Amino acid sequence: NDINGPQDPSKIFPIDRVFNANPVKGDVSFKLLGVHFDEHLTFERHIEILCAKLSRSLYFLRQSANFISLKASLTLYYALFHSHLSYCPIVNGCASSTNLKKISVLQKKAIRIITNSKPNEHTLPLFGGLGVLRFEDMVKQARLHFMHSVYYDTAPDILKEHYTKNGDRGNYSLRNDLDFRLPSVNLYLIKRMPLYACPLAWNTAPAD
Repeated sequence: NDINGPQDPSKIFPIDRVFNANPVKGDVSFKLLGVHFDEHLTFERHIEILCAKLSRSLYFLRQSANFISLKASLTLYYALFHSHLSYCPIVNGCASSTNLKKISVLQKKAIRIITNSKPNEHTLPLFGGLGVLRFEDMVKQARLHFMHSVYYDTAPDILKEHYTKNGDRGNYSLRNDLDFRLPSVNLYLIKRMPLYACPLAWNTAPAD
């Protein structure tokens, strides 16, 4: 239902619990706005579905690479491949490093295909030459964009209240007053979540 709008009962429905160990793949996650949430928020199912979409995009890139120009191939890359990476990159960044590596490997394959490079070609110069962001940089950029909106007071109030600066704790001045407070957590799973990962990216970013 819309905020401050009339409540429509037809838009309200119960969410059944999902189980990671469920043998039926369709029941191991709950899909909300294109994101698949699993029982323990590992996002394994979400990354699995994302990688399947990226693999299909690789097929089209590979089939057309020998018949169109580099510029056209790059356009296809942004339309068929990059568009999937750029949807909810902060959520994608919550997955484990193993799952994130799967996405990075597929992106490197895509870049090698559109540049007609060898399968073992080092991709860092290729990314730089094309002006394409690597997936891990896309996640970092999305986190920084979000924290930028929090820092300059343009984020929704319901989100801003979860991110406070060190200087908000009292009247005394600290050297890192303008840094955001990081919640005290021990689990690596929580450190990948936006509540920790986003302010960490902002605090560790260069001043310029």
